[in-house]
Amino acid sequence: MVHKIIVFSTLLVVLVTGFFFSADRPYSADDIIYQFVCEDTLAHDNIRYVDSFGDLVKSQTLHYFNTNGRTPVHVLVQSYIGLWGPMAYAISNALVLVLFVCLLVRYVFPRQMGNALVWAVLSAVVLLSFPSSMGAGLGPWFGVSLSLNYLWPGCLFMAMLLVWRRCHSERNISLCKTLSIALLSFFAGWSNEAYSVPLSGAVFIYFLLSRSYPRGVSRTMAFSLWTGTLLLCVSPGALSRLGGQKSGGMYLLLSGLLDCYSGVLWFWLMLVAVLILKLSGRISFAGIYRRDPVVTLALIVAVLFSVVAHSLPRSLTVVELLSFITLCNVLRLGFPKISSLSEKWSTVASISILVCLAGLLFLINGDNQRARRAYAEEMAELCASPDGVYMSRPVDHCTLTKAFVDDYARHLIPAHYSAFPLMYSLGCDDKLPMELSPREYQGVILGEGDLFEPQSRVEGSAGLYEGDDYFFAPYNKVYEGKGFIAHFDGVDFKRDMSLLHKLIYTIMGNKKAPKQLDSFVLSTRNGNYIVCPKILSVPSEIDLIDLETPN
Repeated sequence: MVHKIIVFSTLLVVLVTGFFFSADRPYSADDIIYQFVCEDTLAHDNIRYVDSFGDLVKSQTLHYFNTNGRTPVHVLVQSYIGLWGPMAYAISNALVLVLFVCLLVRYVFPRQMGNALVWAVLSAVVLLSFPSSMGAGLGPWFGVSLSLNYLWPGCLFMAMLLVWRRCHSERNISLCKTLSIALLSFFAGWSNEAYSVPLSGAVFIYFLLSRSYPRGVSRTMAFSLWTGTLLLCVSPGALSRLGGQKSGGMYLLLSGLLDCYSGVLWFWLMLVAVLILKLSGRISFAGIYRRDPVVTLALIVAVLFSVVAHSLPRSLTVVELLSFITLCNVLRLGFPKISSLSEKWSTVASISILVCLAGLLFLINGDNQRARRAYAEEMAELCASPDGVYMSRPVDHCTLTKAFVDDYARHLIPAHYSAFPLMYSLGCDDKLPMELSPREYQGVILGEGDLFEPQSRVEGSAGLYEGDDYFFAPYNKVYEGKGFIAHFDGVDFKRDMSLLHKLIYTIMGNKKAPKQLDSFVLSTRNGNYIVCPKILSVPSEIDLIDLETPN
C-alpha cells in the first residue's frame, strides 16, 4: 500500500511539473513561426495567422513540400498554437509526460512495476537528465514545438518497442488489434526521423540477421513502420533541405558532432559501464545483443545516423534514451545476483528521492518565474523602443537550479529567422529586435560606459570594438567598400566581403572551421553602428582591407 501511494505521488509530481512548466513557457523560435501559415518566407505581404482548419491544411501542405515531412507532428503543433491554445497544450503535454514515464518503466523494469524506487528514479532521470534538460532549461519537454518533436514521438517509440517485444512473434491476433498495431507503427515511423530512422533500420537489420522474413503481425508492424518513415524522409521539403545544405568538410562535420555529444550524459555512462564490465569479463557483446536485439541495433543506427543528422544535443534524445535502456540491461547482465533492497530501505530511498526531486522542481519553478518576469519586462521595453533595441536583464540563479532555468531571451537579431514573426506577433512589425547587455546598452544607446574605450577595441581592427554579445563599429563613410580579414590564433581565414552584408568570421567550437555571420547597421539616437553577433570565440586580430584592391 505504501509503495502504491509513493508511485501515485511520483506520477503526480511529474504531472504537475509537466503542466506548470508547459503552461508558463512563452512561445519562442519555432513556436513563433508556427503561429502563422507556413509560407516560403514570412513577410508583410503574405504573413497571416492560422485561425481555421483550412489554414492548417494549406500550411502543412506547403510545409511538406518546402520544409520537412513531419506532417503529423506539425499538424498538432499548429493546432495547439493556432487553434486550441496554450492551456489545452499544457494539459495534454502533462499527460503525455506521465505516459512517457509509464512506458519507460514498463519497458525497462517490466517485473518491478510495483517498486516505488524504480518509479522515483526513472522520473528523476526523465525530468532532469535527458538532452536539453540538464544545462538547457528543461527544454524539449515543455516548449510546444520541442515537446511535440521529441517527447511525443518518444512515447510512440517506447510504445512500439513494447508492442514489438510482446507481439512480433505472435501469429493469431485479432483484426482490431492488428489495425491498432498498424496505426501505431505507421505514426511511429511518420513522426521524427531521429526516432523513426533508427527504429526502422533496427527492424530491417534484425530480419537480415535472423535470416527470416516478416510474418504475421511482424509483417504488419514492419511495413507500416517503413511506410511512415518513407513518407517522412522522402518528402520534397526534406529532400530539398538535404540537397541545399552546404558541407563544411569532414573536420567541421565531426567537430559539430562532438559538440553535440558533449551535451549528453547517458551515452557516455553506458560506454564506460560496457567497457568496464567487458574488460572484467562480466558481459559480452553477444550477450548485450541477445538481451534486447532491437534496442541494441537501434542504438547503433542512431549513432551512425547522428554523424550526418545532428544539430543540437536535443537531436540526440533518442541516443540518450536507448543508451539509458542499454545501461540498465548491461548492469543487470553484469550483476545478475545483486540483491534488491529490502522493502523498508526501498521505501526510505524512494521517499527521499521523491522529496528531493519535488523540492528541486519547486526551486526551479521559482527561478523560472523570475526569468519569465524579466523576459516580460524586456519584451515590454522592446515594444516601446523606437529602434527595436532593449536591454537584457540577466537573472541570478542559485547554483543548484541555474542549469535548469530557461533563458527566455533568445538573443534575437534582425537576421534571426523568427525575428520578424516575433515582432509581428507583438504588433511591432515596423522594427526588428536586438538584445543588448547592460554595458552594451549604456555604451551604444546612452553613449555612456566603456564600450568604445581603448580596452574594448579589437587589435588591428581599424575601429572594431568588442561588446559582451556583439562586435560594434561606428558607421561612417570610411567603411564603404571595405571588408575585414579575421585571424584566429595565427590561422588566417581570408574572404573579401561587403561590410554592409558580412562583417567578420566567428567560429563554433574550433579554430579551423569559421562560420560566416550576417552583419547589419543599427540606427540609434547616437548614430549608426555596424553590428555582428559573437558566438563562442573572438578573433585574435581583424584587418581592414580595400575590396577594390586584389589580394
